[in-house]
Amino acid sequence: MYIWLLLILALISLACFSESKVPRKKLKLLLSFGAAMSLSVLMEAVTYMFVERHVLEGLLVVIVYFVIPLITFIPGQLLLFDIRLFHQD
Repeated sequence: MYIWLLLILALISLACFSESKVPRKKLKLLLSFGAAMSLSVLMEAVTYMFVERHVLEGLLVVIVYFVIPLITFIPGQLLLFDIRLFHQD
């Protein structure tokens, strides 16, 4: 299941990479892929531990496994690649 999370996070990384206009983009892309891989493996371990102990089940597993990493990963990518959502004129 960590493959799906890794693919989603990698797609977010590539989208931010293509939108970015900062120097050293390729180095930041490698850092972004590293963060995506480590976050997906970490979430797999944490979720498996909670499911094994019967703390989480059902929709809470999906929230912990997909929604929380996405909420933390997307703003990090926006800051890393210096992407502004609202342009100031």
